[in-house]
Amino acid sequence: MPLPSVKRLLPVLGGISLLPFLVPLARPSRLPEDSPFPESRYLTYEGITLHYRDFEARGEVFRGRMLLVHGVGGSTDSFRFNFEALSRAGYRVVAVDFPGFGYSERSEAFDHRQTSRARLLWEVADALSGKEASWHLLGHSMGGGVVTAMAAMAPQRTRRVILVGGSLEGSGRLPDWLLEIPPLNRTVRILLERFLIKEKPVKAFLTSVYGRPPTETEVLGFFKPLRIAGTSYGVVSVLRTRGNLPLEAYEGLGIFVTGIWGERDSWVRPSEGAAYGRLFENYDFHVIPGAAHSPMETHPEDFNDLLLKKLQGGVTFDSNQ
Repeated sequence: MPLPSVKRLLPVLGGISLLPFLVPLARPSRLPEDSPFPESRYLTYEGITLHYRDFEARGEVFRGRMLLVHGVGGSTDSFRFNFEALSRAGYRVVAVDFPGFGYSERSEAFDHRQTSRARLLWEVADALSGKEASWHLLGHSMGGGVVTAMAAMAPQRTRRVILVGGSLEGSGRLPDWLLEIPPLNRTVRILLERFLIKEKPVKAFLTSVYGRPPTETEVLGFFKPLRIAGTSYGVVSVLRTRGNLPLEAYEGLGIFVTGIWGERDSWVRPSEGAAYGRLFENYDFHVIPGAAHSPMETHPEDFNDLLLKKLQGGVTFDSNQ
């Protein structure tokens, strides 16, 4: 193309690049003043307000601490059917909403790489129980990679890792650098706010995750925190800063790992979960019949029974461990 033609195109391209900035976007708002749940708590990490839920152990014997980590787009509500069963069995149970999700502060500043998320969660654990306390670490979907990174960071404090449809490597369709370009970054946020963070796409998403159409109550529970102004900033931050540890980082850790999968999981297939047995020396794998990607929500009785049988095994822990 002749150089003069390129020069004539530059103003046009410049004008097009400004178009996304003419579309108004919701700014991150203050978090709701009312606690969303009776057991809701808040703390501040690197200037970001985090929401977490804390259930004290209520069993006759204290059996340990458990941290529950949600997946993409999820929140602490993903574990609503598991808190009480674990608490009654003698576990202190904590679940945290990642920055930008659930009822944590909306921010584009947080780095969502696995190592950054793992560091954040250990900071939360330290604040709640001290730097020496050990934890069972349970991660769903993307959260599986995070809790495994936590174990790699502090294996001496990790009682067991539980992967629930867990993805260790993750995947991304957009090159990270694209979202460093301001017009593209804003265009993605526009698409999220105007088209994707809506009830119909959420229903389609949950249908895939649950392996069945969601109930209205399930849609409301998942959708309500997504409607907090500024959620698109958190989603874009995940896309822009995501990054995972290589699988080689987990070799030789010697940690105990349990995999729990839904038989009909189409997001992270059971064959992938079974294959983790080649990575972890101490690995056991279980499949819940009829379940899909979120068995702790759709098949809670089967899930809780399997999890508790695996965790307990007749072992109890001193409350200071």
